[in-house]
Amino acid sequence: MVLPLGLTVPFMEDEPTTYFASRLAARNFLNARPFAADLGFSYSALDRGCEVAISRLSEIAGVPISALTENASRPLGEWLQLRGQLIDPKSRRNSRLAVCPACLEADVARGDRDPSIAIRGRLPWTLKSIRTCAVHHMALVNIPQNDRMPLRHDWSQLVAPVLPQIKALTDSTIRRPPSKLEGYLIDRLQGNADECWLNSMEFYAAEHLAQLFGSAALYGDKVALNLSDDEKYTAGDVGFDIVKDGPKGIPDFLSKMQSQFVRRDRTAGAASVYGRIYARLTVLSEDPGFASVHDIVSDHIMSSFPVGPGDFIFRKPVSTRRYHSVLTLSKQFGCRESRIEKVLRLEGLLPDRHDSGRDVLFEAARAEQLIEREMQSLTLAEAERRLGASANVMKILLDGGFVQRRRVSKGPHGLRFWADELDSFLARILEGTQPVEENADETMSVSYASAHARCTISTIFQLILDRKLRWVGRRIDRSGLDALLVNPEDLRHALNRPTEDGLSAIDAAERLRLAPAVMRRLAERKILGSFTIRDPMTGHEKLRFAPNEIDRFASAYVSLFNLGRTLGQKAARVRKDLDARGVKPAQELLGLDAIFYRRSDLEIRE
Repeated sequence: MVLPLGLTVPFMEDEPTTYFASRLAARNFLNARPFAADLGFSYSALDRGCEVAISRLSEIAGVPISALTENASRPLGEWLQLRGQLIDPKSRRNSRLAVCPACLEADVARGDRDPSIAIRGRLPWTLKSIRTCAVHHMALVNIPQNDRMPLRHDWSQLVAPVLPQIKALTDSTIRRPPSKLEGYLIDRLQGNADECWLNSMEFYAAEHLAQLFGSAALYGDKVALNLSDDEKYTAGDVGFDIVKDGPKGIPDFLSKMQSQFVRRDRTAGAASVYGRIYARLTVLSEDPGFASVHDIVSDHIMSSFPVGPGDFIFRKPVSTRRYHSVLTLSKQFGCRESRIEKVLRLEGLLPDRHDSGRDVLFEAARAEQLIEREMQSLTLAEAERRLGASANVMKILLDGGFVQRRRVSKGPHGLRFWADELDSFLARILEGTQPVEENADETMSVSYASAHARCTISTIFQLILDRKLRWVGRRIDRSGLDALLVNPEDLRHALNRPTEDGLSAIDAAERLRLAPAVMRRLAERKILGSFTIRDPMTGHEKLRFAPNEIDRFASAYVSLFNLGRTLGQKAARVRKDLDARGVKPAQELLGLDAIFYRRSDLEIRE
């Protein structure tokens, strides 16, 4: 068991463990290294958080191990862990110390110890990012470095030369409040930092990130190593405001940088615009402590630059594309930029005569769809062949709004068809059709069915699209619209028309073997019953005869011409014989372009 030393010093809550050991050695009139060696532990081991060394110091100093361990840093991979925070070893002060003269003066003023023993270091002073005393609002003063190996890291020996100057340094040192970054880092070491996004990052990453963005905001791409302590202080203050809210503040700042960037090259990307920020984050691309920052900045770059597959962000390949520029569209599709601009302007994505149009970004999927369409656009003749439609049917499709022409350029040849729109229309109209080898007796093409059913081709197409026909066929030896087959009876049913709507004058005249003009005269004189219907195609009224009325007339009358054909004699001979027998023509039918007899007056019967 080791007995505590007779000469000790009190351990302060915010005092680094190595600084405390140095003061304890000075209290016993020795330098730190020989003192530790005499008592059986290594002074440098304290700086590594060695449990054996800390336990030995605890025994001889009468200080709890937990208190000494809390203020001692220990290696954790490539980092140092201090009070639960990961710290970059390069960001820690070692033999080059910085102190607050006012704090040292207050230590001496207590008068309970010799000044060389009374003055103590503070934990925040060990970090290079802390340049201001949070208690006295005073800039820290750098103590000249002592390169003598036995004195390196020996707090009491390194700070002793400034003891005579403490009063003068206190009076001459700059007064200023801690920067926002300094205040945050101190609070975080003490475990009472306010809630903010930076808390999700490791200590060293938050420290470095604020300095990086603050330097970029104030000094651009000026090399960080050339910044003075005062410039770094200001950069930390500004940078903390930028990065503390992470996903909101960082993209806003990057957008501002991009708006202020003077572009000298159309291919200038994020590396040129963001300068040192991009370069430094690229160097840190494998550091998991900066993963969330990489995600935020990468997302912003994806939304602000036309990057896509083939590009890299922070040494990682880009797998998807969000936005295109005219230049990237031109490269992807292998066509002229002027052609790309023409299409985009016609779609309203680029204002007319927009000088900087080549720098505008477009939503990638939409822009690619437009250019693909334009590359696959068809002339009128090509569209007719693709649809299997004649020039007349193509005009009907255009007038009916089934297909549309798009203007891709000015002039008479600037109207084109999009291939995908034509294919979509064709797929919809052929969906559910029954394949057949040839026309059945009751089926016919759309054009013939239109004339037979007295309806427009446009109406038939709409009925097919609306699935209102009971059967639609498709000839396998033809393609496109030319292959469609329909049943006229289905058309009449879909149009709510009767299947029998009477005989036309021509059909009725053929049935009675009379001239059509005679049929019309018979209808006018009410001798033969008739009615009119409205033609659905032209809107004109059409004369119709009921079949039963034709049969009634045929059973009551016969024309001289038809009577002669029945008897096999010439009409003049038949009339002479009838006159000789006293058979007179039907008086009610006189004045027509034909002579009629009542069958009841004739002795012969057909």
